[in-house]
Amino acid sequence: MISYPDNKVNVETSVPQDGEFIFPKGKYGFTVKTASHKTYRTGTEGIEIELEGYYNSGKTFRCFDRVFLTANAMWKFDQFLAGLGITKRPESDGDLEKLAGLKGEAVMGPNDDGYPKVLRYNELELGEDWSKVGPPPLDSEDAPF
Repeated sequence: MISYPDNKVNVETSVPQDGEFIFPKGKYGFTVKTASHKTYRTGTEGIEIELEGYYNSGKTFRCFDRVFLTANAMWKFDQFLAGLGITKRPESDGDLEKLAGLKGEAVMGPNDDGYPKVLRYNELELGEDWSKVGPPPLDSEDAPF
């Protein structure tokens, strides 16, 4: 008989059992499906967010997030908005509804039940604003005809 230093007989593992799925941690693109204002049972105001994410294989998954509208949690709401390329906070429920369809990227990992959870929203990288530059000057020598 083999004697183990911890005197345990059973194997302890964090490997998923047959049929159990653990969401893999990584960067995922997502589309906002819904964003709505909510008052929770505690009286705290918040935003409930439903995201549709994309695996590398192209398959989709849903992820639910909530942001509490308290002084200590506003960083998360600002991070969510910055991840969509938005620089101004929505002023009304109608403005929140307009977030549906916007795309972003987040680092996600498993929650305690193995389902997707947002760990961090990545700030959307915007290109330089060339809108005020206008077209390049044309010289008569440059015209193709």
